[in-house]
Amino acid sequence: MRKAFALLAAVFVIGTGAIGTSAQAWPGDCGSGRVCLYDSYDYVTQLGWRSTGFAQQNISSTNNDRMASWANHTSKNGAWYSNSNAGGDCTDMNSGVQNPALGILSRDKASSWRGTANCQDIA
Repeated sequence: MRKAFALLAAVFVIGTGAIGTSAQAWPGDCGSGRVCLYDSYDYVTQLGWRSTGFAQQNISSTNNDRMASWANHTSKNGAWYSNSNAGGDCTDMNSGVQNPALGILSRDKASSWRGTANCQDIA
């Protein structure tokens, strides 16, 4: 029973996509001072990037709901949203953190983003 609970908890955490890491090497195409979004896991096929401190923006219609990984190589916290105009669920993209593989419940959901604050700082 204990092992089943631990497995279920691990699946839930991974499925939400809430885990980020700063221990991996930075993606080569996401230089210092940039927040970058990627179409595939492990920073493959960059969808775009923005400089430190960018204001809330909708993701282009071409790239909407396609993000599978991201990297925040800036000095500012950021966030992405499941709906346009900073609506829907908010997920942190904190300074100096990257996420090589969003969980199944978060992948292909990003519709807007900002580089000025994380979800807690905005609320």
